[in-house]
Amino acid sequence: MNIQKLYRAVSQVEYDDWLGNGFQTSNNTLEVKQFFRSRRAVDDFIKQSKKLFTPPYIFIIEVQVPRSSLDLLGVDFIELDTHEAVSVDEALLPEFNNCITFTIRYDI
Repeated sequence: MNIQKLYRAVSQVEYDDWLGNGFQTSNNTLEVKQFFRSRRAVDDFIKQSKKLFTPPYIFIIEVQVPRSSLDLLGVDFIELDTHEAVSVDEALLPEFNNCITFTIRYDI
């Protein structure tokens, strides 16, 4: 099985929400969730963010998803801050959450 690792920097609030409900959107957020396709990319994103503001990120969540599931869901493969990423529309998040086969949390 071809597995895709995806990475997202999250705040304590988003992490707590994720533990209870999986990835979801909330008021005043984009109607998609974006995940970097490499650990280096999310680390670079955090580093660049800290130059511009004080981001609330305290964890990186790594999720593993079968590549075939991403293809079936029709997620968008995009460039985000010069890095390869995946964009999951709000309507697809419940199915995306069900496709996650493994997770790791890293403290920042």
